[in-house]
Amino acid sequence: MNTKFSELSLGAAVYIIVAMVALAIGFYGIFKVVANYMIFEKYPVSSGGMSMMFGGGYYQTEADCMYVRTYYDDKGIGMRSPSNYESSIEQQEKDRCLSQVVESRKMAQINDIIGSLITLSIGAGLFYAREYIFKD
Repeated sequence: MNTKFSELSLGAAVYIIVAMVALAIGFYGIFKVVANYMIFEKYPVSSGGMSMMFGGGYYQTEADCMYVRTYYDDKGIGMRSPSNYESSIEQQEKDRCLSQVVESRKMAQINDIIGSLITLSIGAGLFYAREYIFKD
């Protein structure tokens, strides 16, 4: 199928454009994953792109785990220091939150890689199938 783009039917031209867009999105995703590995110390959590397109959403960051609790006295007026028990519970919650952040980073990374590979596969598959769909 060695024809010029201007000689293609409208359906074939749209088909090729869709395949090219899918490949471009896939290559962008792969480039973004590689750049995230090379630029950032920790893989960034969802910043849009592939994570948002393929199962991602909002992921926690370390800043979400650094909230300050206020403890009040028995009358609820003045502030007090936390007890040992309250401090240990607070530390456990912080540790649990930070472990969820690590998991979120892994999920963002996996979603970015899978999304990129899916769109690359779709684009390549469309180009490959073009020979069978639009026969001369």
